[in-house]
Amino acid sequence: PNEFTIVYAANVFMLVIFGTLNMKLLKKYSLFQLLLTGVSFQLILALLLIAFYSVHNVYSITILMMLFIGGLGLIFANAFALILEKFQALSGTANALNGVMNSLFAGSMAFIVSFLHDGTLFPMFIMMGIVTFISFLIIVLNKEAIKELAHNT
Repeated sequence: PNEFTIVYAANVFMLVIFGTLNMKLLKKYSLFQLLLTGVSFQLILALLLIAFYSVHNVYSITILMMLFIGGLGLIFANAFALILEKFQALSGTANALNGVMNSLFAGSMAFIVSFLHDGTLFPMFIMMGIVTFISFLIIVLNKEAIKELAHNT
């Protein structure tokens, strides 16, 4: 129980660090660049968790997971800014729809991970890799449309 509290706090701390870093980087880089960097960073971490699963220990998993969670600080704010930029007149509706979609997606992924649970963290790492890879593909395949949104902000 005590370890969970420390790990949870460390994840929150990393999210705050990356969010603060994001604010500073926005002065130099575009929303799109930071969004792509955040998703690419997470994809690399997910692949490391999967590829070296058998040799990881609790410390390496904790550090990689902290960095993965921290990477959300580069993703959420920039993705949300792009969503609100597209729907300025309907920002309340866009915000609510984004929240509902996030909850539905997260719940679905949690259900799949729990269904595939085998007593290890491997199914979760696989799901993290799949979801991050899909996010990466969506961003890369829609690069021009996202860059146009990012340029307008």
